[in-house]
Amino acid sequence: MRALLTLPKGLHRLGKLTVFVLKEIYDYMNKHLKRILSITIAALIILFLVGYKAGWFSGQSVTAQSSADAQNEALPINAVIVNGHGLTDQIVATGTILADEQVDISPEISGRLTSVHFTEGAKVNEGDCLATINDSELLALIEKNHHVLKLAEEREARQKALLVREAISQEVYDKSLTELNT
Repeated sequence: MRALLTLPKGLHRLGKLTVFVLKEIYDYMNKHLKRILSITIAALIILFLVGYKAGWFSGQSVTAQSSADAQNEALPINAVIVNGHGLTDQIVATGTILADEQVDISPEISGRLTSVHFTEGAKVNEGDCLATINDSELLALIEKNHHVLKLAEEREARQKALLVREAISQEVYDKSLTELNT
């Protein structure tokens, strides 16, 4: 075998190794190429046999067979007599209708609704009372605060009278005045 490439002295050994590696790669590719080629040929033979069995190569076209069958069988026909009548201007559909404008309503305080003062879809004006919340707890709280205020006013008046007679200090009076103002 004649050398196609001459290498310098130091690289002679590397050159033999490179040639060896390239030869191994070539042999490896040949093995796989042969395997791929044989699998492809086997697949084509199987495809040909299946096509032959299915009648792909019989010479008659499928449309010719179906037209011959169609001439032998009668087709069922449904007939309707046409009558003239008016068209209706209605469309029946299922769906959801959404409003163009929508407002979320939320109360300033929480509670149970006792009554609603509008019907759904009705127009309301700004400031209208839309619903009533159970306010018995709020009314009781207001009444309690009225009594606490009245008691604080009476205490402040007594403390003021005692301060005028110098029976209490200014500090004690200031405390009662602060209670009244808070």
